[in-house]
Amino acid sequence: MVQFGPEAKLKSFIILEKLYKTGASVLHAIAKDKLGTQMGVAENSTSSYIILIGQKEALENSVIIRNATTHAQELVPISEFGTYIKDLIKNIK
Repeated sequence: MVQFGPEAKLKSFIILEKLYKTGASVLHAIAKDKLGTQMGVAENSTSSYIILIGQKEALENSVIIRNATTHAQELVPISEFGTYIKDLIKNIK
């Protein structure tokens, strides 16, 4: 998970809680503020998906889900995030 901006950092705690409740594992660097550092960690990981939340997404109560292989992205409302992740996990297994 990559977050950038003060509002995004606050919203990222909601996202982390939802990920925890779905049983998904997550790699994040919540203490890091630099986008480049966080993206480097995310892109060098073995994760199938990268969750991005910036200032715009935080204000819109949404997150971007990026496929780490194809770089295809989808905007998902935070209210639907838990269900989206559960479906994603089912499709990966």
